[in-house]
Amino acid sequence: EKLNLRIKTLKCSSDPFEKQVIITPLISKETINLIKTFIDDAISKGAKLNQPLIIKKNMVYPMLLTNIKTNMLVWKKEQFAPILPLIKFKNQSELIKLTNDTDYGLQTSIFTSNIDEAIKIAKFIDVGTVNINKSSSRGPDILPFLGVKNSGFGVQGIAEAIKSMTRLKGI
Repeated sequence: EKLNLRIKTLKCSSDPFEKQVIITPLISKETINLIKTFIDDAISKGAKLNQPLIIKKNMVYPMLLTNIKTNMLVWKKEQFAPILPLIKFKNQSELIKLTNDTDYGLQTSIFTSNIDEAIKIAKFIDVGTVNINKSSSRGPDILPFLGVKNSGFGVQGIAEAIKSMTRLKGI
């Protein structure tokens, strides 16, 4: 319920330069069609949508999907859309298994009041970045931005950029 209320307060606009905008348009109609496919697949397999799907031009308005199963495209694929699929887990072991059992691994977020447990879990999750009590983002340049498995390409960040433009030579 709290997530649902928070999602409804997110400012959406087709103008990414508008102040306080959180949700902006997707890049293409093809991406919109892909997202529709993910949502249709999830709903056909038992997922519940918190509101009717709202799409205007290239804007997909944020939504919450519950009752997610691991055989759904929205769980198996990277969406890069304002969709929050929620899946239930029984314990930390199952959480780690669910998180790692994918072909992707760009970022994940852990939201908890127990930071020590979050750090413990983060060490076992196979992704480029684990955010604790923070949503996925590019992050500060002091940290590398990378993905593992079929996510991301290379590593971004100041130190990594310098390394990629440097050629070592031994004499």
